Amino acid sequence: MKIVVVSDNHGDYEVLNKILRDNPSADYYFHLGDSEMDEDELRPFASVRGNVDDDYNLHSERIIDIGGHSVYMCHGHAFSGDEELIAKNAKACDCDIALFGHTHCFLDKTIKGVRTINPGSSSRGKDGHNSYVLLEIDKDFKVYRIILD
Repeated sequence: MKIVVVSDNHGDYEVLNKILRDNPSADYYFHLGDSEMDEDELRPFASVRGNVDDDYNLHSERIIDIGGHSVYMCHGHAFSGDEELIAKNAKACDCDIALFGHTHCFLDKTIKGVRTINPGSSSRGKDGHNSYVLLEIDKDFKVYRIILD
């Protein structure tokens, strides 16, 4: 199973279109907020609302069960981007994976049994690169950071 995870494209439609073109056979597409787009424009991405998003139809957080995992999704601004707090909240929701954005910096680490992942920003990376993440879930769980620039 392949899952594309993006965040913080800040209105850049073209970068999302490029990511979709580059990953036509992904099983799921997740967006972690600050798209500055409405829910209809974000399809096929399952999305959450970021701190600069105006579409209140978007959830502030989501839990999605896939491939034997429970995935917690949020933008991260409610936790000030603190990965420890995000992992703690995910664990309280019985999730083993936490996906968040907001910081514009890539992160992949396990915190108290929760795989905590931030794909970075797809258009305004603060760690030197614009990026997104490709997750592969089969008998193993693999995280690939895809650099866009």
